[in-house]
Amino acid sequence: YNESLGGLSVGAFRVRGNAWNGIEDDDDETYLPPSQNTSQAAEVDMSIQSQPTTLRDTTERNSSPITGLEMPVEMPTQTQPKTKKEKWILMSIILLLIVVAVVAIGLIVGHSNSEKEEDMDIVRNIVPTIGCNQTYGDMLLAPNWKSCLCGEGFQDNLAEYVNRYDALGLTSNLNVSSCDCPTVALLWLTQSMVESGIEYNDTSLVSRFVLANFFLSWYDYNAPWKTMDGWMTYEDECQWYGVVCNEDAEVISISLRRNRLSGLLPTELGLLSHLSKLELDDNHISGTIPTEVGRLENLVRLRIKNNKISGGVPTEFGQLTKIEQIQLSTNKIKGNIPKELGQLKSLKHLYLHLNQLTGTIPSELGKLMHLEDINLSNNVALKGIIPTALGQCRSLQSISLDVCQLSGIIPSEVGQLSNLQWFSASFNKLHGSIPFTFEGFNQLHTLSLASNELTGTIPPTLGLNSTLLERLQLSSNSISGTIPKEIGMLSNLQLMDFRDNNLHGSIPSQLGLCLSLTLISFDYNRQVLGTIPSELGALTKLTTFRVAGTKLEGKVPDEICSLPKINTIWADCREKISCDCCNTCL
Repeated sequence: YNESLGGLSVGAFRVRGNAWNGIEDDDDETYLPPSQNTSQAAEVDMSIQSQPTTLRDTTERNSSPITGLEMPVEMPTQTQPKTKKEKWILMSIILLLIVVAVVAIGLIVGHSNSEKEEDMDIVRNIVPTIGCNQTYGDMLLAPNWKSCLCGEGFQDNLAEYVNRYDALGLTSNLNVSSCDCPTVALLWLTQSMVESGIEYNDTSLVSRFVLANFFLSWYDYNAPWKTMDGWMTYEDECQWYGVVCNEDAEVISISLRRNRLSGLLPTELGLLSHLSKLELDDNHISGTIPTEVGRLENLVRLRIKNNKISGGVPTEFGQLTKIEQIQLSTNKIKGNIPKELGQLKSLKHLYLHLNQLTGTIPSELGKLMHLEDINLSNNVALKGIIPTALGQCRSLQSISLDVCQLSGIIPSEVGQLSNLQWFSASFNKLHGSIPFTFEGFNQLHTLSLASNELTGTIPPTLGLNSTLLERLQLSSNSISGTIPKEIGMLSNLQLMDFRDNNLHGSIPSQLGLCLSLTLISFDYNRQVLGTIPSELGALTKLTTFRVAGTKLEGKVPDEICSLPKINTIWADCREKISCDCCNTCL
């Protein structure tokens, strides 16, 4: 036995374990630790490989100091039991060790299945045996659970409660013959009261019925919910996972984000008249948004982003007078943006991006005095103009209209939005010039108008008033004129992309004052000429400098080549410019 090899082997196993032990974050994405851990494991593995592998080789070599010959290795001999008693003792010890090993393996297997058993217990305790010789929880995990619960005995119990259910408005979709979700929800609700002896008040009956519809609509026995604590049990529905009630036991919030929900949004949702928050982001919900959502008069926050919702935005949304946030992005929603949204006086955040909306942006949105953020980007069939009425939404802080088919000019009225921090309308068909009213943007952080058909010049006032500006993206237009020296006043500017325009004149040396710049691009402005100012060598954060396709001459200053973070330099260094550090020469 070689002590150093034994220790080294254990160390290698430990390092390798750490190097590949992923860490799960809130987004369910697994990240590996830094690569140096893997390198350590590799180094240890190499050390192991360099060690001898046989018993003889791993034994310390005691060579004769005179001859250099290896000393023989004395192998230990096994001592045999000499009596029958000793044999029985040895056999007993071996049997005991076997029993201990079996028990240990059983404990390990039991521990690994404990989490699954806990999840099963949640549904096994829903209702005692109610049919098909299994508990209701077992039914949920079998394909025939609906037919089990829809047996004749359950329908007889339901008949005793129909009048009460009808008075609460729970029977509008009752159809025992179809055994659909609303019917099964009532059967479950009835059977749970019969077997538990609990008589729920009207508030609880409505809440439990709607929540049961949610569960039956969204539960898939092939892909169970990530977390379902309390759901469909005798436990108070206000204690179910993701459900919050007020002091009167009325459901006011349902939050089941990233919980592996699939299926349709049930129309029974409209019965939760006190609901103020519904969050179902990042699931697999499909179908349309039911018009009954318009009955949720207390709804403040609606979030269903990143699902598979289709159909249109219901006009009934106009009845949600208390709504502050509508987040429906990253779905398959089609049709027009309802003008009824202009009735939502409390609306602050409207997110409809990454859908399939068509039509135009309704001017009625200009009535939303409290609107702070509007994002309609990536609706590639959305046409028409940017409504001038948006200039009346004086609380607006962010407007995102990228990747649509918007045309017309940029309304000068938008320049009156003194609180605006973000304005992006890239990849459209906008024409005309950048309004000089944009000088009012003293809070602006991002101005992105790339890939349009804009003409005119860059307003010098952008550099005088928009001192907080960080991103100025005007590439791929037909903007002319000179590069304003006033841009040098933008001390927070990080990105300046003016490529592929019709700019002319020289590069202002004042740009060397924009000490936060990381990217400068003047590519393919054919009339930009002169030399590259050495003052740009003061931009210690600069990583990208692109001036290919211009009439610049001379040499790329050594001050730029030696910048600590520079990694990309494009220039016409084959003919016009001398450059010792360019990545790309055109």
